[in-house]
Amino acid sequence: VIEEINGLVSNGTKEVILAGINTGTYGQDLGNINLAKLIERIMEETKIYRLRLSSIELMEITEELLSTLKKYEHRIANHLHIPIQGGSEAVLRRMNRKYTIAEYEAKINAIRKLFPDIALTTDILAGFVGETEEEFNETISFINKIKFYEMHVFPYSRRANTKADEMDGHLDKKVITARAKQISETANKLKLDYINNYIGKSLDVLVEAKKGNLWHGHTSNYLDVYFESNAELENKIVKIKLVEYQNDKILGEMEEMYE
Repeated sequence: VIEEINGLVSNGTKEVILAGINTGTYGQDLGNINLAKLIERIMEETKIYRLRLSSIELMEITEELLSTLKKYEHRIANHLHIPIQGGSEAVLRRMNRKYTIAEYEAKINAIRKLFPDIALTTDILAGFVGETEEEFNETISFINKIKFYEMHVFPYSRRANTKADEMDGHLDKKVITARAKQISETANKLKLDYINNYIGKSLDVLVEAKKGNLWHGHTSNYLDVYFESNAELENKIVKIKLVEYQNDKILGEMEEMYE
């Protein structure tokens, strides 16, 4: 990993994402390394401008990992993607998830204590087997309580040879679709609330590409910002003042180019 990142940095790469299946369990088969220690080494042995973590399960976020993220917060993206899947205790049990609603909320609170402005994104499944109206409302309530920045919403779909397929209580597709729609609408409102906190503020953006006449790139906290400039800015770091959120785009004005 260190060798690959150093090779990328030497070719101009400024952001690397650590991605994998069960990312947080990295090193458990080796015994002498874990995700926190890997990140520590990346920070010490490479000059990567920004490191971002991909999806990580709640129970994989240890105190050691949070301490490491805090230690290097100026170089690690202020963003975590933590799947929730369901916002009802009963639904989580039926899904055989390894955490409770209380544990999820407690971990989110611990994360926000260290990183008050962090962008938290998640995955959620709508209409799981046996989901009652009450359980669905619990999910909506929990989503609003946590205030995710972005949510990937998936309608439950039946798959053969799964434990869920053998359960009683499969919902009508129309009900599943309607619930997914309602969750998506809630997610859009929460996203708007989060973005509005940054309108009028200036943030550093790593520019990725030009779409039409607008450059765009991401901030540390995963805001995808669009702005005008005649300069060649691909892979540059610029300071952008966020002006407005319009037509699903965060629009800004360039104030400074660092390099």
